Amino acid sequence: MLIPKRPRRVLIVGAGGQDGRIMSGILLDKNFDVFGVTKQHPRSGKVEKGVTEIRGDLSEPEVFSEVMNAIKPDYILHFGAVHSNSREMQALEMTHSNEMFRCHVDITRHVLEWQRIHSCNSLIALSSLIFTPKFPQEEIFLTHSHEPQNEYGKTKLEALKLILNYRIRFGINTAGLVLFNHSSEFTKPNFLIPTIASKIASARKTNETFRVLQSQQLIDISSSQSFCNGFLKMIEGGVFEDMIFSSGKMRTVKSLYLEAISRIDPSLISRFEFDDSGVNIPSMFGNIDKTRSLLDWEGGGDPVQIIEKIFHNQQG
Repeated sequence: MLIPKRPRRVLIVGAGGQDGRIMSGILLDKNFDVFGVTKQHPRSGKVEKGVTEIRGDLSEPEVFSEVMNAIKPDYILHFGAVHSNSREMQALEMTHSNEMFRCHVDITRHVLEWQRIHSCNSLIALSSLIFTPKFPQEEIFLTHSHEPQNEYGKTKLEALKLILNYRIRFGINTAGLVLFNHSSEFTKPNFLIPTIASKIASARKTNETFRVLQSQQLIDISSSQSFCNGFLKMIEGGVFEDMIFSSGKMRTVKSLYLEAISRIDPSLISRFEFDDSGVNIPSMFGNIDKTRSLLDWEGGGDPVQIIEKIFHNQQG
């Protein structure tokens, strides 16, 4: 008698966030059982339909053990981070308080300790903020020296060191995902991509003229959907090596505005004035040669499509 195998189980830490929501949808489409952890506060994001939601703080060892023993996941995807639009949280971040970011490191340590004893795999999201650009435009490799930009970057670097240590000492299947700037329809409103969509929407509704400051600033901006498709390739291919996920190129803020306006409503171009400064602001992009070669991954997707999607969602 053939006994059907149970679907592969994935636990997503930060399932209500941008990457967690998109990754959940991709995994559900592939018939994974998806369990999503969110924090116990009113600002926790919504999880995707079909995800079994668990509310709790996995930085607490007892809570972590209880959840792991109940689910026994095959994969743990740690996307948990601290981001909020609340004035209180933004003010705390401006003080460079380490405490608000400690949960990421604590959960990373719990995940790796669990893997040391149990059969499991993990992908842990890190940040390009573990690096600091020194030139107007700098290409970043995994071997680049680590100089975190702030306390958030310091805690992400601490998580990376834990990953390297546990992988070398215990041979566990874990990987750090160094994520550069990326967006989706779930991106917080104060970030660049939704800001562009909102300004185009406002230009259509009013006679206002919008001035874009530092429009020649170079940025590396990608699609969260593209990143998450790369994470799926890692899971399905059993690839557990540290990777950079980036667009692999730079473009100016002005070029994003112009391309988005031309796709949505070219008649609005005259309503935007561009301050052509910002070219000397230090910026960086990630080298994705390794990610391409190991995963056959095509890169960061089209951020202007996200602007269009956010714009049309606002109109609807």
